[in-house]
Amino acid sequence: MGNVDYRPDREGMAALAASPGVGAACVAAAGRGLVAAEAAAARFAKSGEYARSFRVRPAVVHLSLGRNRGPRAGAVLENTAPYAATLEYQQGKHVLRDVIDVIERG
Repeated sequence: MGNVDYRPDREGMAALAASPGVGAACVAAAGRGLVAAEAAAARFAKSGEYARSFRVRPAVVHLSLGRNRGPRAGAVLENTAPYAATLEYQQGKHVLRDVIDVIERG
């Protein structure tokens, strides 16, 4: 095997990371988390409002540290119920935290 001269294409990788295709993949992954979060929330939320208040939206993340600075495509899975933070943190339900594995495993 001959010598290989590898040169990373930082601009190409940055463009890929900010592309609509990567953004769509992030939204799809967050969508899997949404389904799992709704199912988990339905087990303890009596009114159903909390379970119905999850949503996924596309996002752009701006990296400001290191060599690979710049915008990256992403997605946000959030709950818009007015008491969502209380359930997640004060009451320890941790629905959003617990669906991270579902999102990452695919």
